[in-house]
Amino acid sequence: MERGLFKYAVVVMCAMVGIAGYNVVDWKRLDAASWAAWVQAVGGIFAVIAAFGVARYTIRADQKRKAREESVTQAADLLALHHIAAELEQMCILTNFEKSNLCERTIYPDAAGEFRSIAELVASLPVINVVTLGEMEMLLELRRTATFCSRIFEEDGHLKGDEFVLKHRRDFAKFHDRCAHISTHMWDRVEEVCPGHFTDKRRMHL
Repeated sequence: MERGLFKYAVVVMCAMVGIAGYNVVDWKRLDAASWAAWVQAVGGIFAVIAAFGVARYTIRADQKRKAREESVTQAADLLALHHIAAELEQMCILTNFEKSNLCERTIYPDAAGEFRSIAELVASLPVINVVTLGEMEMLLELRRTATFCSRIFEEDGHLKGDEFVLKHRRDFAKFHDRCAHISTHMWDRVEEVCPGHFTDKRRMHL
């Protein structure tokens, strides 16, 4: 719409110059000095139009740049949630595998502490963009999940082998599926907010 108004204004100004020149100026009686003055006046008018056009282009370019920077910042916050959700999804598998009789080495020496660190990380994230984009509930769910998983390992960390896995596998399966869903959803939002900018930053699921 702005572009249409600008074109309309240019056409009107050119028409006014043409009408004034046709009806007011006696072209046959113009001497060299008059011709020069008339050309200078017309040139001045078009210089004003050109300056207005350049200023308008500069403003629009600056607005686009600021909008792009804002979208990158918003997408970066969503990307952080994408990675955190993917990490939680992975931890739900590996911590239980470590507890099972099938695992012969330590993956997470302090699983409760690892989950607690994730909860603290989520709590420390800036939330302005997350709230603006309507994803605050997802952030809170990730924090609740990490906190609950930490509590499970704090309370039942003494259980050995498949005893722990059998007791908590339903909870961890549920958490795994939800974290996978949130991670995928956050990636879709990243691409929606800032298409193509973070393509090489996607976290693959375990």
